[in-house]
Amino acid sequence: MNKKIHTTDRNHVESTTSTTTDSERKFQIFDKDVHLNELIEKPWGFEYRVYCDDTFDIWRLHIKTSQSTSMHCHANKDTVLICLSGSGETRFLNGEMHNLTQGSNVYITKGIYHQTVSSVDQELQLIEIENPRNKYDLIRLSDNYGRENTSYEKKSVSDDSLVNLKEIDAGSFMRSEDLTKDFKFSTGHFTQKELLDKKIRFIIGINRVDHKPGEIRISNHKDNALKEFIGKKTFMISDY
Repeated sequence: MNKKIHTTDRNHVESTTSTTTDSERKFQIFDKDVHLNELIEKPWGFEYRVYCDDTFDIWRLHIKTSQSTSMHCHANKDTVLICLSGSGETRFLNGEMHNLTQGSNVYITKGIYHQTVSSVDQELQLIEIENPRNKYDLIRLSDNYGRENTSYEKKSVSDDSLVNLKEIDAGSFMRSEDLTKDFKFSTGHFTQKELLDKKIRFIIGINRVDHKPGEIRISNHKDNALKEFIGKKTFMISDY
């Protein structure tokens, strides 16, 4: 059910190469990662992490009405945006647009410049999934708030309403609910019983064994492929 976005070469940034090993790169990145466990304020709203391991990074985004992210890309990671509520669109340099409404999603491959814009009358509530985990893999081409050519935010704020990010497994961390208590988050091996649970909005595959590098798999109850997740480790988004 994922829609992958591909554009022409002039709108695409090639992956970077490095002699640093994957394990070394991860430790270097995660050492700088601690402040990302709190709420990150943005000129368009805010975002905060709801799950991470050494491969996947899942965030909850709140974009205020008539606001937008920068036109940016990630040279080395794929991204999926899931719309939980509200409306807006994701725009691309070649003029393509993907409408975002409740329950829709868009798959953005690495190196593709994109910008997400909320509608004039509704705030946009999103889940963002990234693989591989690296919040600093960011190139801002243009921005309505003057952040072009700047790196990811280096500061965070504490919010007493935001439940703590807790270690649930070796190297894996999760919040149990979102800031507004509209959604619950859980992990586990997807079961036949959960296949029938209509409170579960989305299922995200986080089983690293059968994932290709950079790949992201998601599903919901309208997807015929949902049964393929049975027995696999998943991150689940459910109604509160």
